[in-house]
Amino acid sequence: MNEPALPTAGDRFGPYRIEATLARGGMGTVFRARDLNLDRAVALKLIHPGLFHRQDIRQMFHDEARSMASLSHPHVVPIYALGYHDEVPFIAMEYFAGGTLEERLEDGPLSLDEALPILRAVAEGLGAIHASGRVHGDVKPANVLFSRDGERIALTDMGLSFELGADDGTLRGTPAYMAPERAAEQPTPRRLQSRVDVYGLAVLAFEVLTGRLPFEAETTDALIAMHAHDAPPRASEVCWDVEPAVDEPLLRALGKDPRQRTATCAELVEQLEEAAVDAAVEPSTPPRLLVADDDPDWRQLLVRVLEKRFVGATVEEASDGKSAIAVALAEPPDLALIDLNMPGFDGVELTAALRELAPAERLPIVVLSGEGGARDWHALRDAGADRFFVKPCPFDELCDVVERLLDR
Repeated sequence: MNEPALPTAGDRFGPYRIEATLARGGMGTVFRARDLNLDRAVALKLIHPGLFHRQDIRQMFHDEARSMASLSHPHVVPIYALGYHDEVPFIAMEYFAGGTLEERLEDGPLSLDEALPILRAVAEGLGAIHASGRVHGDVKPANVLFSRDGERIALTDMGLSFELGADDGTLRGTPAYMAPERAAEQPTPRRLQSRVDVYGLAVLAFEVLTGRLPFEAETTDALIAMHAHDAPPRASEVCWDVEPAVDEPLLRALGKDPRQRTATCAELVEQLEEAAVDAAVEPSTPPRLLVADDDPDWRQLLVRVLEKRFVGATVEEASDGKSAIAVALAEPPDLALIDLNMPGFDGVELTAALRELAPAERLPIVVLSGEGGARDWHALRDAGADRFFVKPCPFDELCDVVERLLDR
């Protein structure tokens, strides 16, 4: 028997006309469509053709629709209809014209002040889902929708939702946002199962604030193992713009043991809101870094590494010692990374000149060289350098040293 194909733009599908594809997921495709009877835009979700005849998938599809339809909350997408057309099941939902949070993050991370209203809305939607006796199970930016004016924010896609008490520890979810107990396939008591969503919201908050996920790996298996076993990084160490005050709330919510994890999504957001108050009292300024090296390829590589590690930092470049002094005189850097062997004005001379401009506690100096040893380090230390690295050096180690010097 030939399986029916999914419609394309312009096709009629029952009382709907397909206008565009919005998203594709593991179970189905979501279209923007027009309800021709009511003359309104809808989001229309259809099961993938290869899954049409699987009873378990149809049951999950029905469960998703019924779960969302049982809720009436401003931060959960409303369901208009569940039905069939030519044996193809569909869900018709309210269409949110403002796109997804995933799309917004393509422009970079958000400030804490920008992120909090979004996180509060998601937490309230999750709270309503939990109060109804269910867990969302797939919290991620792609499932957070905005109205055209951006004022309404709502959760969608409950395809992986489950009833509290019904979770058997089966591995399921989006790997990048998967709670450790799901990743380790460990069943948890009913009273702790909603903390799957607390973890998902914490991963989402981490990504919104830093522009990166707490765990990244080349394979799905490795990523799942990291969620199950690895300690997450501090957000403020991943992105310089993130206030250290948010680190502890996020780390608690990213806890491996659901018994020790933050209890509710609302509690996580409340702690982040408190962190925002603390950050407003003591605002931090992204650092100014100076990179002086006559090798343009190495210099540009080092600049990219620093900009990735210290998001928001200003990184000034200089190709020789004299231009480095000119940059430092124009606006003093918070830290300088300089090459030892530069023509005309070498690293020892530049270190001494920079040290005359500012003491060590105000201007740490890190010297790098393709050649060098103990004698060079002694000369550099006498001139006022703080650290010495031989190229090529591990960038993670170098950045850790830079961070410690900036923090002292």
